[in-house]
Amino acid sequence: FKHNKSGFQILNSYIKPGTIIIFETTGVYSAQLTTYLKNKKVKFYELNPLEAKLRMASLRRNKTDKNDSFKLALLGKTQLAEIKNHCNKQSNSLYESLRILSLRYKQLIKCRTRILNFLRSSLELTFPELNQIFKKAYAVLAL
Repeated sequence: FKHNKSGFQILNSYIKPGTIIIFETTGVYSAQLTTYLKNKKVKFYELNPLEAKLRMASLRRNKTDKNDSFKLALLGKTQLAEIKNHCNKQSNSLYESLRILSLRYKQLIKCRTRILNFLRSSLELTFPELNQIFKKAYAVLAL
């Protein structure tokens, strides 16, 4: 399902009383799902990607979103007690806010790097001797 209003409505049609949702933390993408599940008061467990990989190592042959979803459901059936002990079910709001801000910061840094690389490559096409003039290619003066 897509991470928009209609996508979450589709997800909601699958949620029955007593449903437990298990998913991998995927940065800013899982933050929307986490917020939605908290608002709907649905029980969920968010697995750290490394922990999910280790837990699914024996199950994971070919990695696709569909296979991973199925394997996470199998983990819920076979290892739910262990998952409950290791996952952050409902973290406090201060920690959650800091975590989301940290994810957003990382996303902005990636975006900034991508833009600087694009700008730098465009400048090198126009001024090929730029690398000889400036020692620091990404210095403010060079850009």
